[in-house]
Amino acid sequence: LSEVAEKRLQAIKEFTELGSGFKIAMRDLEIRGAGNILGPEQHGFMVAVGFDLYCQLLEEAVRELQGKAAPVEQEVEIELPVDAFIPDRYIADGQQKIEMYKKIRAVTTLEDVDDIEDEMFDRYGRMPESVSNLLLVARIRVLAQQLGLSRLSAKTGSLRMEMGPQAFLTPAQIEYLFRRTDGQLRLQPNKPGVFIWQKANSNPLTLAREWVRLHRYLYDNFFERSGLCGGKDNHPHPAGRAAEHYSIQL
Repeated sequence: LSEVAEKRLQAIKEFTELGSGFKIAMRDLEIRGAGNILGPEQHGFMVAVGFDLYCQLLEEAVRELQGKAAPVEQEVEIELPVDAFIPDRYIADGQQKIEMYKKIRAVTTLEDVDDIEDEMFDRYGRMPESVSNLLLVARIRVLAQQLGLSRLSAKTGSLRMEMGPQAFLTPAQIEYLFRRTDGQLRLQPNKPGVFIWQKANSNPLTLAREWVRLHRYLYDNFFERSGLCGGKDNHPHPAGRAAEHYSIQL
């Protein structure tokens, strides 16, 4: 058998569950290459870079030809002292585990994380705590990027969030957070853009889950309603007409 034939047989062997046809098709596309878009050829370099990276490169090339600026992804540093991984006893197949990690890393919306959670429950059953923690971290990263945070850390009794250089909160948003945290959210006077949420004896995981709940509501009800959420690219705008009049730059 040729190398290509062996790869195709391996793909068929790996994807045997119900609904695997699309995955087999994607694997075949990686093996044979996509060819050029406007012509009949079926060769290409997709096999060398992988389907996900190929699509990313293709999207960047199309944006460049259209004269559109590529969206800038806000890097967020998250420090949460919990186990967040997929154990072998939950997903035994190494390739499937890698693909799931790639899906989680690629999420850009909370709906993406919800879809992955549903998929994992349907395919592999009830999640162990470490997998739930991994999805919690993914939700934190999505919200932090959308809100313009650069860093979030939690420890026993406190949670710290640092705003990025172009992030902003409106007075209404700050009032909401202050009220929902019983006045325990404080803006550090000597450190602009740094908020500390003090909650005595709370463990980091509980604080992180509560933070996600509060900021999911904040994003859904303040940012999307005011049009500050950046549209379908899911990147927050650093400024806008509403921000010119109502935002507090941090």
